[in-house]
Amino acid sequence: MQYTLLTHNELNLLFDAGADSGVVIAHIEEIQTLADEMNAFYENLLTASNEQATELEAKRQGLLKKIGFNIIGVPFTNHDAELYAVDRGLHVERLDLKG
Repeated sequence: MQYTLLTHNELNLLFDAGADSGVVIAHIEEIQTLADEMNAFYENLLTASNEQATELEAKRQGLLKKIGFNIIGVPFTNHDAELYAVDRGLHVERLDLKG
C-alpha cells in the first residue's frame, strides 16, 4: 500500500495515497492552528485544565470529520508521521507544501 507524506512548515502528515490530498490542503491552516494549540497545551500541561483537553479533542474530531479519513501525525496522533513511515517500512510519496 502506498502513502502520502504531506509536509507543511512543521507539519508532517501521513495518509493513504488513495485519499484526496486536496481535502487536507484545503484545511491546512486549520490543521496548523490545531497543531499550534496542542503544542501550547502540552508545553503547559501542568496547568492545563480538563476543559482545555476536551475542547482540543472536539476540535480534532471535528477536523477529522471534515477531512473524512484518518491521518497519522500531530495534531491527529502523537506520532511523528515521517518516523512512523520509516519504522514500518511504508512506501511514501512526498508532497511538500511551501509557505
